[in-house]
Amino acid sequence: MTRAKESLKVRLLRQYEERLDKLLETIEPEEELDLREIEEAALGLRQQIGADITQALVETQTRMTPPDVTCSRCGGPMRYKGKKRRHLRTRSGEMPIERT
Repeated sequence: MTRAKESLKVRLLRQYEERLDKLLETIEPEEELDLREIEEAALGLRQQIGADITQALVETQTRMTPPDVTCSRCGGPMRYKGKKRRHLRTRSGEMPIERT
């Protein structure tokens, strides 16, 4: 595994652990939860983790350098105009990204 992938894995595992700790802090040891409450907690955590992973993977893709592009009309080189902030609506939720 490359150093970048290992770093990403460590970061995502740390985020997961923090979110799981927060969830477990909200549940009292003596408290009996019904199935609906258990499912809501589990599905909420799953949604947060999924959004974290999606965001991290999108960020790795948007860091790529833009290719040299030529204009389809005149054939001349096109200039890089920098990154633009966008909001993507994904199945994991809405997330901000910077794209070229």
